[in-house]
Amino acid sequence: MAKINKRAQEVFGMSFSMIFAIILIIFIIAVAFFAIKHFVGLSKCTNVGLFYDDLREKVRDAWSSSSGRYEADFTAKIPKKGLFGTGIEYICFGKLIDTPSDATSTDIKEKLINEYLFDPSSEYNVFAYPPDKGCDSGLGAIVLKCGSADCVNTKDSTGASQFFCKPVADDGSITVNLRKKSQDYQITLW
Repeated sequence: MAKINKRAQEVFGMSFSMIFAIILIIFIIAVAFFAIKHFVGLSKCTNVGLFYDDLREKVRDAWSSSSGRYEADFTAKIPKKGLFGTGIEYICFGKLIDTPSDATSTDIKEKLINEYLFDPSSEYNVFAYPPDKGCDSGLGAIVLKCGSADCVNTKDSTGASQFFCKPVADDGSITVNLRKKSQDYQITLW
C-alpha cells in the first residue's frame, strides 16, 4: 500500500485541525480580553455615576432638612488609579460663566470650554476633569438640582458665583462642604 503525501497539511508541519484549534484559541483569548476591557469600562462608569448619585442625595437631604440650617462635609471616593481607576483628577462645581476661584480652576475652565467644547451657557454645574476619563456616556458633566428646583449655588463670601475645582486625592477621596443657613433657599457648595 502506498503512502499518500498530504503536502497541504504539512505547511507548518501540523495538520489542518491543529492549525484550526490554534486559531480558535487565539480568537477566544481575544474575545476574553475585549470582554474584560468592556467590564472594566463599565466599572468606571458605575463609579462616576454612583459618586453623582451620592452627591445628589446628600444635596437633597441638605436642601430638605427640617431644621432649616445645615452644614456638613460630603466625602466620597472615585477610584483614581489602578485597574478600576477612572483617571479623574478634579471635580469642579459652578457654571462655566462663573468666575474661577483660583489659577487651577481657571485652567480647567478654559480647557472644558476650548478643548472639550462645553457650551459656557449650558446648565451644567458639576464637572469631572478630564471629562472623557470617567465614562464615555456623557458623565463628564451633570446638572445638580433638587427635582426641578435649582437648589445649588457656588457663591463666595461676597455673593459672587464661583467656579471651583476640588482635587481627587490619590486614594480617590474627595470632600465637598455643604452649607445652608435657615434663611437660604439654596445649598452653598464650597
